[in-house]
Amino acid sequence: MTARWTGVEELDGVLVELVNTAQEVLGRGLVGVYLQGSFALGGADEESDCDFLVVTASPVTGSRLDALRAFHSALPHRAGYWNAHPEGSYPLVTDLADLSRVGRPWWYVNHGSDRVVLDAHCSTEVTRWILSMHGRGCTGRTRAPSPDRYPSTS
Repeated sequence: MTARWTGVEELDGVLVELVNTAQEVLGRGLVGVYLQGSFALGGADEESDCDFLVVTASPVTGSRLDALRAFHSALPHRAGYWNAHPEGSYPLVTDLADLSRVGRPWWYVNHGSDRVVLDAHCSTEVTRWILSMHGRGCTGRTRAPSPDRYPSTS
């Protein structure tokens, strides 16, 4: 069975790799992998990046972070247009559930980049709204995490 999350075969293949890597590296710490941004909202085109969130139950550190960095460091250097266009973050589910944590930096990779860095790029109210209202689950919970579905933990 081929994943059909975006309708772009090459991109869906890249996303399968992202999902498989997240499952392998994070194991039970993986809450889910979600599309947000233009592919979730239905406005994507050939110049779009592909915004994702890999939601985690606990902080990504140590060897797990090293493994995710290895995946993202190789991806944009491979042949194929879409290998360079995933862009997203690795937020904690508790951060998504608590609007007071807007602006908290998460592990982030910019499209075209081969570096995973701490950045608040995706840690916005807009990202949370898109995820909550239009997020497309690639794996994990069928409903995307959002402040109205999870109690605050702060």
